[in-house]
Amino acid sequence: LILYFKIYFGSAMVNVRTQSSLILAMLFTIICVTTAQNGPMGDTGSADNEDMPQNLAIKGEKGDKGDRGSRGKKGRSGIEIPQLTQCLWSALETNRDEGLIQQCAFSKRYVNTAVKVTWNGSIRLTCSYECCQRWYFTFNGNECASPGGVEGYIVKSLNMTLNVHRVAAIIGVCDELPRGTTNVGFWVGSCTDNRPYPVGDAKTGWGASRIIIEEVLLT
Repeated sequence: LILYFKIYFGSAMVNVRTQSSLILAMLFTIICVTTAQNGPMGDTGSADNEDMPQNLAIKGEKGDKGDRGSRGKKGRSGIEIPQLTQCLWSALETNRDEGLIQQCAFSKRYVNTAVKVTWNGSIRLTCSYECCQRWYFTFNGNECASPGGVEGYIVKSLNMTLNVHRVAAIIGVCDELPRGTTNVGFWVGSCTDNRPYPVGDAKTGWGASRIIIEEVLLT
């Protein structure tokens, strides 16, 4: 439009026909400028980096469901352990050579547990020459069948008359016992397994003696 004005007013040699053409061109330009509108916005350009922004990425289709995993290892039983019972005798002193020394009642809660027993106290054996004595546990009157008896021995094979009282701990675990009340007995008797020694003069207890019973879970 500025160019048209320069040509129209800046040249004296322009004839009437040329002037008319210039006037029509200016009018057409003015009409086009005043009536023009903005065009639609173009699409957003691609990102410069290799990874497309998350908000502009195209969401893919949902994949197939994966195979079921292998079964895990069996967990440990939900058992409240340990459970412990202790029977204490402050002045136990028994000269019995064979028979029941003491017993302690215990309530077993679960089927799949074992019972651990401990004798802690003094035992003694004396004789003129050779003798053998056995101390052992019973469960409701029977010795443990699984895995085996809970027992301890003293064997004397010298010609000596020593009268020494020694503290002893006889410990073992018995499995496959039913749930409910279990009477745990501690006994003394003759030696088994065809041992050639006779029964001697046994003594059980001297001061504090105890039977400790625990319900345990075997692994």
